[in-house]
Amino acid sequence: MRAWLTFIAAGGLLAVACGDVGSNRASNTQVSPTPTDVLEQGYIAQSDLYVMFVQFDSTGSQLSGTLYQASISPSGSNAVKTESFSFAGTRQGSVLSLNVSTGAQWTATLAGGELRLRYTDTGGLPAVATLTGSSIDAYDSSVQSEEATLAGSGGCTVQYPNHDAAVTVSGSFNGQVASKICQDAISQGYVSIQPDSSEDIVCVVASWGQNAVVVRDTGGQSIGRQICKWVDADHGPIPTWASTPANFY
Repeated sequence: MRAWLTFIAAGGLLAVACGDVGSNRASNTQVSPTPTDVLEQGYIAQSDLYVMFVQFDSTGSQLSGTLYQASISPSGSNAVKTESFSFAGTRQGSVLSLNVSTGAQWTATLAGGELRLRYTDTGGLPAVATLTGSSIDAYDSSVQSEEATLAGSGGCTVQYPNHDAAVTVSGSFNGQVASKICQDAISQGYVSIQPDSSEDIVCVVASWGQNAVVVRDTGGQSIGRQICKWVDADHGPIPTWASTPANFY
């Protein structure tokens, strides 16, 4: 039924057609499409057995990037084994297809800010990991924390005299076990303490197979950084200059 509105205007009557009564005004309303999930630059996942990070260098329909993985094996000779793989692939909607440098083909689904990755684990078995948006710095920090935990579980810790810098040693170096290394350090002026997880990790060095050195420090971390330089240069797990702190490496 068409309705008419009549107005009294100068010189006569003006009738205006208003359209069919009961017509659906919403029929001309455009509904916005559901937004596609945004692909972040990086995603992280962590469990008791691994820390995984996926870094995307390009996030359009053509994908490329690197997968970083740290396998945690407390009983193994390499307590935390790190490795990385490059990949390239494509994205169609929420589905990602990735060709990995190892020759494997992985798929992932993006939904609600999470990346659900179907991949092949280090044992060659299919596995699934759910990753959330993060950064490579967060990945590095998580790996260092795992290394520090494993090092502290079977080693000893000494503190630089009159300073917060502390060194945790596990394993052996040049035939000396951790306890003997710490004893020698104490004789040079270091102090035996329990590791304090609240202190910042300056570096983790595990260049001697089973041996791991974790350096923690607070504040400006000047001495902690000097200890890291000493260890990185393979001079030994604990510097010998505790009694003469002016002779930094």
